[in-house]
Amino acid sequence: MKKITFILSFVALMAGGTLLAQSVDQGKRFLYYHRYNSAQTELQKVLDKNPNNIDAVYWLGQTMIENRDSAGAKALYQKALSSNGSAPLLLVGMGHIELLDRNTNDARQRFETALSLTKNKDINVVNAVAHANVDAPAGDANYALEKLNQLGKEKKDIRNAESYLIMGNAYRKLADGGGAVTAYQKALSLDPKLAAAQYEIGKVYLTQNNTEYFLPAFEKALQIDPNYAPALYDLYYYYFSRDINKAKDYFNRYVAVSDPTPSNEYDRTSILWAARDYQGAITQAKAKIQELGNNADPRYYKLIAYASNDLNDSVTAKKLPRSIFSKAKTQRFRAPGLCFPCTDVKQVPGQ
Repeated sequence: MKKITFILSFVALMAGGTLLAQSVDQGKRFLYYHRYNSAQTELQKVLDKNPNNIDAVYWLGQTMIENRDSAGAKALYQKALSSNGSAPLLLVGMGHIELLDRNTNDARQRFETALSLTKNKDINVVNAVAHANVDAPAGDANYALEKLNQLGKEKKDIRNAESYLIMGNAYRKLADGGGAVTAYQKALSLDPKLAAAQYEIGKVYLTQNNTEYFLPAFEKALQIDPNYAPALYDLYYYYFSRDINKAKDYFNRYVAVSDPTPSNEYDRTSILWAARDYQGAITQAKAKIQELGNNADPRYYKLIAYASNDLNDSVTAKKLPRSIFSKAKTQRFRAPGLCFPCTDVKQVPGQ
């Protein structure tokens, strides 16, 4: 699935509000920071106390989708709909799943029903419909823009930064960089503390390989919010093959504000290789393979091969199982993340 993150504007935790409401808001904040495991844990706590909390169900499903568990999200929405069949957000959530399954007709029917039930005036429902159509490859970005613009006409103006973030993502899906930047700038004008909007501006220029604009945009996002992990990771990735000391600094800052993941552990090992500590990379990769067994990331084997080759030990590289290499989808060794042009990637001898 082409991943386009559902960026959330900050939700203030109101003094005197219920613990349950605060937990939903906290889950959404974790989602904003791309801390999907933390978000899932927080939202599940809410449902453990109240299985009929519609907001918690919807956002837990969205978190599962971001965590690449659309099957789990589908089961969650189906179960909730069995007792809350006319809940607009649940209908939209199920429509999102149907788009991911490429059942576009069924999805559109769900969206239209949800919009009709709310008379096309509930901004949360409209945002959810627009996001689903931007996020899913089979979604219709023009439909997303139509519904957002329609809401703006009815209200004379959309005073919601989240709506403009989704609008920017829709323009990006349509390869309209100018429209995307304008929408993101509008989001920032409504919420100057919304680091996500500045980050997305950087992503637009990144697709154009415009270093002069995307690097300052990522840095500005961190000036707005030093804890915004996506910007930290993209800067780590950019400097990985250019300035390993800068890369390590960004990576360490990223790890400090993100959830632990197996990918982070692989990145940590890949940094050793980029820093020319080939033996250290080999030792650490072998330790992870020993620890994880068949669940080890196949890239560890490729990393051992490349590091061995750099140490002029071609014999070790040739002994590695060829079946392992077929599992590693990357054609060149690079840190996972954004796809820069091949000329920007550190080439490994023989690759």
